[in-house]
Amino acid sequence: LPFMFIFNTDLLLIGVYHWWHIGIVFASGVIGMLAFASVTQNYFALRNRLYESVLLALVVLIMLRPELPMGWLGYESKFISYIIGALLYVSIYAMQRWRKL
Repeated sequence: LPFMFIFNTDLLLIGVYHWWHIGIVFASGVIGMLAFASVTQNYFALRNRLYESVLLALVVLIMLRPELPMGWLGYESKFISYIIGALLYVSIYAMQRWRKL
């Protein structure tokens, strides 16, 4: 989503100089875009239920706009947002895999 570059300049690697920061930004962008695709297609590991689509949309916001939860929850680091988003993404995947069994 090109318009997300306006909201998160880290995706353009502006002011990003360390290899580990580049890796984190890349991984968060990939997870955010995969979550966006899952929301728009209504399919992740299985067909999404409504609450899973809402949670995946939240993952998109967290991963592509890490400043939003920083303001909501009052912490200082974008990396905490990335961790929260990644854990939420993995937990949704685990719920769907569990449902498939």
